Amino acid sequence: MFKSLLIQNYALIDRLFIEPDKGFNIITGETGAGKSIILGALGLLAGERADGKVLYTNDKCVVEATFEIHPMLQPIFEEAAVDYMPHTIIRREVGHGGKSRMFVNDTPLTLEAAKKITSQLFDIHSQHDTLLLADRDFQLDVIDTYCDTKTEIAAYKNTYDTYKSILKELATLREHNTYLQKEYDYNLFIYNELKEASLIHSQDYETMENELLILQNAENIKIKSEECISTLSGENGIIYLLNTALAKLADVTKTDNTKQSLKDRLYSTLIEIKDINNDLENYASKLSPDPDRMEQLQSRLNIIYKLQKKHHTNTVAELQSIMNIYEQKVNDVAMADDKIRTKEVELDSIKSTLQKQALLLTQKRKAGFEKLEAELTSLLKELGMPSASFAIHHSHVEYQSSGTDNITFMFSANKGIAPSELKKVASGGELSRLMFALKYLQANHTAMPTIIFDEIDTGISGEIAHKMGQMMKKMADNMQLITITHMHAIAAQGNVQYHVYKYETQEKTVTHIKQLTAEERAIEISKLISGNRPSEASYISAKELLEMNIKN
Repeated sequence: MFKSLLIQNYALIDRLFIEPDKGFNIITGETGAGKSIILGALGLLAGERADGKVLYTNDKCVVEATFEIHPMLQPIFEEAAVDYMPHTIIRREVGHGGKSRMFVNDTPLTLEAAKKITSQLFDIHSQHDTLLLADRDFQLDVIDTYCDTKTEIAAYKNTYDTYKSILKELATLREHNTYLQKEYDYNLFIYNELKEASLIHSQDYETMENELLILQNAENIKIKSEECISTLSGENGIIYLLNTALAKLADVTKTDNTKQSLKDRLYSTLIEIKDINNDLENYASKLSPDPDRMEQLQSRLNIIYKLQKKHHTNTVAELQSIMNIYEQKVNDVAMADDKIRTKEVELDSIKSTLQKQALLLTQKRKAGFEKLEAELTSLLKELGMPSASFAIHHSHVEYQSSGTDNITFMFSANKGIAPSELKKVASGGELSRLMFALKYLQANHTAMPTIIFDEIDTGISGEIAHKMGQMMKKMADNMQLITITHMHAIAAQGNVQYHVYKYETQEKTVTHIKQLTAEERAIEISKLISGNRPSEASYISAKELLEMNIKN
């Protein structure tokens, strides 16, 4: 619950500080005095959007509250990685341009993380929240709070998130598979074309090209080779001339043995020339045109040339890489089918679990329908609607994050009229009483430390307002309740009363709040009864209401 609230530099507030009572707190004030401004500041603590335009001066805006925290809330602090303290300070700072920061026990947190904490500390019901009664999500939240489905919802949502994730993965796989299937025939054709070409290694490819070149020029090569042979070993050829020279050099060495090395070198040259001649003779003897082999090589190389041109490559190695790519694409189709089948099995399994959890959630929700209908109808009678009837209509929907339940609140304020959807049958005053009754019931089923009502009594008066005040007082036995009201019958039942007012300085208008003394309360409540100039009778009535509250 709130131990203290400090608001600085927000809208018309320069500095405001209160220490609310742990029970029933009343806030009153004239229309436009600034009660909604205080709620706006509290909204900043609740994580609502900040706007730099609300700054009262050029300084930053600060909204800071000290809360008394029940130990049962310690897990939400641990989840946010914030130190748990029995007295926790939550602060929101807003600078120019709306840039803001949030702190919990001086630890900076994101708004989302901070909201998970503050949402467990207080609940604000603003004047416009009555419109939420017709909202299906709000109605379902009422059911869940009343039926205490927290455990079932947590289990269901965890499975639902997994279910949605698998659905998304499966859709991606199927979309990819559809693409692969469209390209499959083309990819298979390209792969087979490259595979059937029996691509060889680059070295073998070069050998084939060289062999074909030789075959294409075999006749000319043979002629040139034979001419070379004739030059080497023919009549008066090089070998004959070397033999002649070697014989003459032998005569020289007989006289001058120092030239033996020259003779040896010339002899070695002769032997090398003879070897070359023999190799040429063997080579020339084997050279002959081979049309079949030429055609075979030409055909084989033409296939490779065409593939290189088709795929804009220059080497066989590049063609092999392309073939490997298309092979993978072909194999991907089969792999995609396997992945889809595996994911479908996984989806069936998680869907079965989800179905069971959704059924358990539905059963727990429906188990509370009859009791909620009866209790709410009874409360509405106490609030001046003796002929009111309330019913909960249930239908099923596809899997959603909240389950498979579609909840519709049905209401009728008049006898003999069947309940219909709220937005079609309820007036403003009826909606206010219905909302209050729901909040009253929720308060008995939640551990919310503080509830703030902003004129939830709109559209009611007299004895009904008094009854509503009694119910608020009862709620305050188990929680801290802060109520903004214009109804004297409600204001008189609070433990303490604060008055919001405006005053003007030479420079500006300022909103302020003060806790009223007993005498000040009597005067303020008498004004609520008969206006700004209360009569003696209204003052006496106010005193009686306050005394009655003390006795009760």
